[in-house]
Amino acid sequence: TMAVPAQAYFQRATLNSQEGEVRTVVLQDADAGIIEALSCDSICSQYGRGHVHLMKCDPQSCQDGDGAKHRDNCYKDVNGRLVSLDEVSHVEFWRRAGFRDPCLELTQEVQESFMKCGARCMSDEHQLSNSSECLSHVLHAECGLSAGPYGQGFISESGHYFGCQHYRAIHHVLVADISESMGSVDAETENGEVIERIEALKMACLKYISERNIIYPLDFLSLIAFNDNTSPIFSGCFPRDEEYMERSVNDLQAGGRTFFYKAIAEAGHVIEAMENERPGQSDCAIIFFSDGEDLGREPNELALPALQDLLKARKSRG
Repeated sequence: TMAVPAQAYFQRATLNSQEGEVRTVVLQDADAGIIEALSCDSICSQYGRGHVHLMKCDPQSCQDGDGAKHRDNCYKDVNGRLVSLDEVSHVEFWRRAGFRDPCLELTQEVQESFMKCGARCMSDEHQLSNSSECLSHVLHAECGLSAGPYGQGFISESGHYFGCQHYRAIHHVLVADISESMGSVDAETENGEVIERIEALKMACLKYISERNIIYPLDFLSLIAFNDNTSPIFSGCFPRDEEYMERSVNDLQAGGRTFFYKAIAEAGHVIEAMENERPGQSDCAIIFFSDGEDLGREPNELALPALQDLLKARKSRG
């Protein structure tokens, strides 16, 4: 038999979180007095992977990290009042309590599971009993791109890293008009500054790339610049290559005439090349930037037939 500090009866509680990720906790109450910890091992085993304990925080030393995360007004006490508490991991709780962990007699696998995040992927593609679990440790910070092997799994909106994948990547093909008219100084920024159209184009491209990096890191991007010729600037870059893509976008210069059909035909070639390199791995989207009128007039210079050919080719691939 071993005593644990005051604050210590166990009660099931839940914390609301995004994507149906509900965390099981072991709730402590300061008025419960001292109880015997005979059943601590069975209780923690029942709550299992990723369970956390709640402790009153010390405002002078409260900080996240080392198996602890502060929660402001996320829990209610026995009187229904919102309270601020520290969530602490199983190991950290017993370290702070100053007592021997009563679960040390459990198997190594069970003990290790206490330190793993308990968030589950809630995709309908999983059977309830076979859902994917977050691969990070319990109480981890929001995951970034370095959470796991790039291109494997996904990072949820609430910052959990899952090894499964339910999102079909998209190949974003940016087609940018860099003809002479794009040098006109009549584009207005959000703060009212008047700049060249091509500078506004660069800002739009960079914003689009940055948003993919933040929200859809498994997507990939290509950029085609066109006037009366076409120039593939980069192809099949992942959003993590943002610095390289930014340099490439900033090097664009205005000049030449405007021929849409060449740009659309080149987009088709880039898409086909990526399909051959990464068969069946993605859908595609074309984002077309232009300020002007298509100068193609001859039958072999019309944009619509080129677009129709591209769409037929995509349909034939499914």
